[in-house]
Amino acid sequence: METPALDSPYGPVILVEQLPCRVTVLGKDGDAPGYSGLTFEAPAEHRRLTVSVTWGAGDPDQALDDLVEGQLCP
Repeated sequence: METPALDSPYGPVILVEQLPCRVTVLGKDGDAPGYSGLTFEAPAEHRRLTVSVTWGAGDPDQALDDLVEGQLCP
C-alpha cells in the first residue's frame, strides 16, 4: 500500500509524498463542505499528524505545509 501506482503520487488510497527535509510521509487528505482534513505518518521517524481545518477567510495551504514539515521532519 506504500507503492504509488502508474507514476501517480497516490498508492491504493494512500498519498506517498517526500517532504523538503527528505522524509517520506504516507497519508490521506480530503475535503467536505466547510472543512478539510489530513492525516500523515512518517514511519521512519515514528511520527504522525492528524489535522482538521474549518474553512474561513484566507488560504490555509502554506500554514498546513509548515505544520506538516514542523511536526514530521526531524
